[in-house]
Amino acid sequence: MIAVSSSSKSFRAIAHYLTTGRTGQESERVAWTSSRNLPVSEPETAAKLMRATAAQNVHVEKPVYHLAISFDPTDRVDRATMERVADRVIQELQLAEYQIVIVAHRDRAHQHVHLFVNRVHPETLKAWNRWQDQPEIQRVLRELEKELGLREVQGTLFDREVKPIVRAGQRSSAPELTADARQGPERSLVGADRAPGLDSSHVREQEVAHAIRVYVEVVAMGASVGEGETAVRGARARLGQLSLATERAERASAAFDESLKNVFREPTSARRQFEQIVSERGIEAASTLLSREPERFGALVTVERAKFGGLVREDDASAALRTAPDAARLGQAAASAEDGFWREAASSRVERLDDALARELVLVYREPAIARATFHEEVGKHGVEAAAESLRTTPERFGELRLTEGEKEMTTARVHARAAADLSIEAAQARTQAAEPRRATGSPAEERAHATAAVDAARAHADQLTAEWRKMPRRDALEHDLGRAIRMLAPREFERLRELVTAPHLAMARQIRGAVREAMIGKEGHEL
Repeated sequence: MIAVSSSSKSFRAIAHYLTTGRTGQESERVAWTSSRNLPVSEPETAAKLMRATAAQNVHVEKPVYHLAISFDPTDRVDRATMERVADRVIQELQLAEYQIVIVAHRDRAHQHVHLFVNRVHPETLKAWNRWQDQPEIQRVLRELEKELGLREVQGTLFDREVKPIVRAGQRSSAPELTADARQGPERSLVGADRAPGLDSSHVREQEVAHAIRVYVEVVAMGASVGEGETAVRGARARLGQLSLATERAERASAAFDESLKNVFREPTSARRQFEQIVSERGIEAASTLLSREPERFGALVTVERAKFGGLVREDDASAALRTAPDAARLGQAAASAEDGFWREAASSRVERLDDALARELVLVYREPAIARATFHEEVGKHGVEAAAESLRTTPERFGELRLTEGEKEMTTARVHARAAADLSIEAAQARTQAAEPRRATGSPAEERAHATAAVDAARAHADQLTAEWRKMPRRDALEHDLGRAIRMLAPREFERLRELVTAPHLAMARQIRGAVREAMIGKEGHEL
């Protein structure tokens, strides 16, 4: 189970959200309601009673406490189980005497309930203090998961009953995330145990630094997933364009061949002669010559006709001469369509290689977009050969490498880095060769086969990225945990954080610290 809590000012706003959603149109979202220490369970009516009670303590600025508890989609829980969980949490938080409405929703794939609490006691008018509520909530949820046979979820950032992540004297590599903390409905970041031998005064910022690196990787992977899907669409578009160009060229070529039969006795030989002139002098010159001097391309088709009263018979080529201009026009169209195909094929080849390079960089770097930009900057300064050599021999120059467990020598990352270097050279050569597309590409059948294979490769890569991304912690859960954790750092702890992460990552941490409250309010409907 996952729990998210917050405080706010308005009973009416949160009751309206729980009943009809943020839009006010979700009238079917409530599955059932229940109340504690209230005569009614309908949220908006209960909110009026709560507000009247809270108004008697003018010192409480935010009398509303909102707690959302979500179950795993695989948990088969009924109302009795959900109320049992809610009551146990209420008891452990020492809220048993306070006014509470429990609202269960059915608007998501997973079961979840909301606890809508008045922090002001209905008799003593003293305000309940929510300080350190999350550790207590996490403890009781872990107990309930075991008792009720529910899916066990590792706790949040500082849960101490989980597998260590940060080890003494070791810089974090790939995030060691358990299966229960993977990307999925309402997942959050797995916490870190205090590593043996690690100075306890530095544990908190070590954990936050690790969480920042994990967050950066999750963000980068999300971007890579988007780029992967874009690459799939691009590969499909290229295949479609190449297919259209092929069809246009084939139709134009067939029409030209058919017209040559009406002009030449050996149309195949005339076609070869026409193509030779196109390659030497250009399409326009070949077309003009075929129109005006068709006999230069071969013997013309003639018909025998009588002359001088039938005493003399001669071959008449006048019909072929009249047809030659039409053949020339069709020849020009065929040559232009063929050129269009070669240009499309050359462009497709360059883009295929660029996509393949991008795929390799995703397999090399934690932040492939930054690595790609740094690589292209190096190309601009020193040329593609020098940049490729740097990528091949010292890939860490372009960013932090992606590692898997046990890769002390970074073997896999370096293999993909060398492949990326080779692709960068090949892509550069393809750009140069695109100026002469006929020489840079294969036959139409070969090019279409390459384009089809590129679609398959892009789709497989995008699926692989998506599967990997789904196993990672959710970005919103990480932002919530990081925002809460960073706010808990003392100034000296935050200063030590500078030594553990890069400056851009530290700037990002500051943004999360300032924005997490608004982000959580926007997602869960808190403080409407």
